[in-house]
Amino acid sequence: MSDSNNLPEILTRGVEQVLPDAAGLAKLLSEKKIKVYLGIDPTGNLLT
Repeated sequence: MSDSNNLPEILTRGVEQVLPDAAGLAKLLSEKKIKVYLGIDPTGNLLT
């Protein structure tokens, strides 16, 4: 993914609550790379 302008939308799509808040997330992203956990079952037949 090369377009970082879409990052806030991608990280919050279908998410109930983001911790830290948007300002905290922006600060964190500017300081270092982060890992994101995507809790899906890759063996399932439906990935929605």
